[in-house]
Amino acid sequence: MLSIFGAIDRTPGVDRYGDLAEGGLNDFVSNILAFLGVLGGIIMFISLIVAGWQYLSAQGNPQVLVNAGNKIIGALIGLVIIAAAFVIASIIGLVFFGDAGFLLRPQFFSVF
Repeated sequence: MLSIFGAIDRTPGVDRYGDLAEGGLNDFVSNILAFLGVLGGIIMFISLIVAGWQYLSAQGNPQVLVNAGNKIIGALIGLVIIAAAFVIASIIGLVFFGDAGFLLRPQFFSVF
């Protein structure tokens, strides 16, 4: 049954993660966490730019000024939440595990 599909080669770039025993899953999860942090920062930055543009182009309309101000505050609160999540994870890792990056660079162990 498997011969119907032929040989399937691994996708280029997948080999660099290796097996679970070699730290492949560890590297993958660390990269996902870093990507999510960067993605959140980019979304916050774009939101801040859009809100600033709305604020500058409001032409004195009080409703638009309030909406733009709320978006700016929301973007800044989002930035604080992202930064606080990394700080809290580092503090918890340092207090409980003796390594500030313990939760930011998770370690999965293999029984193989």
